[in-house]
Amino acid sequence: MPRTYRQRIDPDEARRRDLATIHILKKQAMEAHPGFTDENYRDIIWEIGKIGSSADLDDDGRLALIRRLDELAPKSGQTPQKKGAADARTWHARNSYRKHARGNDKIITLATPEEIDKINRLAKLITWRVENGLTLFLEKRMGLKDGKVRTSVNAMKAIEGLKMMYRNGMKKEHGADWWVQRFDDPEVMRFIAEHAPAEFR
Repeated sequence: MPRTYRQRIDPDEARRRDLATIHILKKQAMEAHPGFTDENYRDIIWEIGKIGSSADLDDDGRLALIRRLDELAPKSGQTPQKKGAADARTWHARNSYRKHARGNDKIITLATPEEIDKINRLAKLITWRVENGLTLFLEKRMGLKDGKVRTSVNAMKAIEGLKMMYRNGMKKEHGADWWVQRFDDPEVMRFIAEHAPAEFR
């Protein structure tokens, strides 16, 4: 099986390129969303790898950060918001809220529409034994109050839990090499394309 582009280049070179891309996307995201601060950026890093710096992320963590920043960066043809934009249009107003904890203001990032969409798409891949299977899974297995996804941290926890549940179910039903099999459902093939381990690409 041919190696991917990232497998063909030196790991140090891949890391250097990733960090350069992250720096560019971070700048673009801050220009597009005046309320998006360095603190919010570090919150995302913490959500991904439970560390404080992008330089300390592993290969998968850097790619995850690039994907998150790319969602915030303006796409071709979009005009970044001006600094004078109304608060209701800033990154904070749309993506976070302040929670008073131990006497300090703490920024908590709300789950984005993209994260909720990802959860719903993953949930549709799973055959639930009960009608409210997703809610029960999020509440009992993921520890989310009332089975509801409220924050980005909740969303990431739910996404990873659903991915693992689906992978295990497919492995049990189709064998360890299910990643290289063909399925009629385009969403299954999309999952494979997005999440297949390197050895199956």
